[in-house]
Amino acid sequence: MHIRTVLGALVVGLSLGGLTSVSTAQAKTWHYKVTKSNQFSTTHYSRAFMYGGDNDDFVWLYDTAKGANEKDPFHTVNILSDTNRNLTYYAKKNTTYKGRVANLKYHSRVFYINLKDVHLRRYNTWRSGHKLISLSKPTHPSYIMLKAKTHVYQNQEWLYNYGSSYDGYYLHYRLSKKR
Repeated sequence: MHIRTVLGALVVGLSLGGLTSVSTAQAKTWHYKVTKSNQFSTTHYSRAFMYGGDNDDFVWLYDTAKGANEKDPFHTVNILSDTNRNLTYYAKKNTTYKGRVANLKYHSRVFYINLKDVHLRRYNTWRSGHKLISLSKPTHPSYIMLKAKTHVYQNQEWLYNYGSSYDGYYLHYRLSKKR
């Protein structure tokens, strides 16, 4: 009698285990990163995205913070263009010119940018009502960074802004249970 009970429990356990593994294997889950804070730190570099400002898709790079603050053309190093918004930068607040200048790390070099030229954000996806608006497609989870305290729900509409922040061209995506 004892062997029969053990065999029955084993068969039930294996069949239940087989059912759960089949259902979880069929569903694809996207994992998106969420920022801890929407503000940049003064001590360490955080991932940054360009969006908005006077120049929506490019920024002047300066070799000094003072040059960036004064927009001095003699301290201009290069123009950084990101029309497709697919570049990853790392930035932190500049402690000398708070709110006007940021340190930008790109290709292992540190540059300075004027924040009136372009806005830097720690996120590239945010909620607007029941929709998510993003600078990246929902199928590129390694590039997506959600605004702090933003959650992705099943069957949620996702608007991918492939134009500039002003013209509002969007591709519509719908996330589902089998995403």
